[in-house]
Amino acid sequence: MKKVIALVVIFVCVGAALSAEEFRMSIGGGGLFDMSFGNGLKDTEKTPIGNVDSTLSFNTTSFGGFVFFDLTYAVIDVSFAHGSSEMKGEISGGGVSLTMSEDTGTGMQLGIGVMGKFPIDLDGITLFPLLGINYNMILSAKDKDGKVVQTYNKSTGLPEDMNTVKELSQLGFIGGVGLDVPINDNLFFRAEALLNVRLPSKQMKDMFDEMKKDEDFDSGKLTLGIGPRIKLGIGYKL
Repeated sequence: MKKVIALVVIFVCVGAALSAEEFRMSIGGGGLFDMSFGNGLKDTEKTPIGNVDSTLSFNTTSFGGFVFFDLTYAVIDVSFAHGSSEMKGEISGGGVSLTMSEDTGTGMQLGIGVMGKFPIDLDGITLFPLLGINYNMILSAKDKDGKVVQTYNKSTGLPEDMNTVKELSQLGFIGGVGLDVPINDNLFFRAEALLNVRLPSKQMKDMFDEMKKDEDFDSGKLTLGIGPRIKLGIGYKL
């Protein structure tokens, strides 16, 4: 993981250095659509009827808006979105396959990202690959009944409102391609198609640590959150 982060930082820094030779800052904003599948864990258990595979995942779908600050070879991105989450469980093995799903509620998210950008001029239209880091901060979460999500305080054993920023937020790696289409000398239309790969949240890590205490849980692993991130907006060249 450290090597991946180092490569992203180098990519952004090299882009920033190159931008000193051809620098023109742009700002803008628009709407976004984001999905994340996985965000859970997998386990394989040996039984008398053979291996049984089980998967628990939390899938989210989010809509929101974003603003960006474009430095030619680097982009700073800030987004705000509302998402809904679904818990999905799957068990298969021994000729049996079961699937269940349940709505787990909604949440408000603040995203902060930094991406390296390499613009390619295609006769006025600009195509640019993107690669960077994104932090998805969960500001608040409510269950399917609209109540604030609670957890149990290990010290007191009493329920309390969950610290969602600490428990549910995720660091991720993001990459893809973008396109700028000029409207006039200063305005342009921007579209981005990205793939977001999110690392497990603290809540999932803690859940996994608890499950590992079960002697039968000997081959489990945490899963990443993977999904598309689509952005459409308008930019202005300063």
